[in-house]
Amino acid sequence: MVDHPKLHKSPLIESLFEIQFNPVSDYALFAGSVYSSIKNDFSNTELLVPPELPDIGEWPKILRHRFKRNDGSALFQLGNGIMSVNLTKYDKFTHFISLIKNILREIIAINSNIQVNRLGLRYINRIPLNNKSVADVLSINISTPTKLSNQIEAINIRIMLKQTKSGKILLRITNPIENGKPLDEIIFDLDCSVILENVPIDIRHIEEWINTAHDSIYDNFIGSLNSEYKKAIE
Repeated sequence: MVDHPKLHKSPLIESLFEIQFNPVSDYALFAGSVYSSIKNDFSNTELLVPPELPDIGEWPKILRHRFKRNDGSALFQLGNGIMSVNLTKYDKFTHFISLIKNILREIIAINSNIQVNRLGLRYINRIPLNNKSVADVLSINISTPTKLSNQIEAINIRIMLKQTKSGKILLRITNPIENGKPLDEIIFDLDCSVILENVPIDIRHIEEWINTAHDSIYDNFIGSLNSEYKKAIE
């Protein structure tokens, strides 16, 4: 477990860990038990699926409930066959993975027969452009058509990196839109995931994968930065 050098002006706005698993037979009972075990830390609850919608197979792999900390620094989301741990106030990687492990312990205490089929780790960054181009903050070579009849107003690019032992990494670079107009910034989203064949939930193996995925995300994030921008945020 490694805490990489901290960026003094980090553009990170959210980090999240997601796990997908085979749906449980009684989601209502499962969700109620999970909330009872984490409510001291995540006391604010929110229903993500409107109650008037029909209960189609208990909505497998759709996040249905959100549990928040009072200070808004972290949240836990749950559905039948899916859960995520999100940090919106990121301090250290070691703190993030400790939170993930604590929640997984509660999940295993409730249902130790969970079979995992996907793991995901994402780091989402908001980078101001300050009237500059994407090339001024990212070293990724993005080519666009030169003979378009209309001027390019915003970008939405997906780059899939080759499979490694941590899985696949998807890079997303987008201009957020507000009131129909692109903002003078980009969202740089690094998403690492691996597909598994229904393996028993195991905290040690999950922690090992998170460590490897975190290193891959960090290396690709640092490697994507323009050298001048990197100096400005170090």
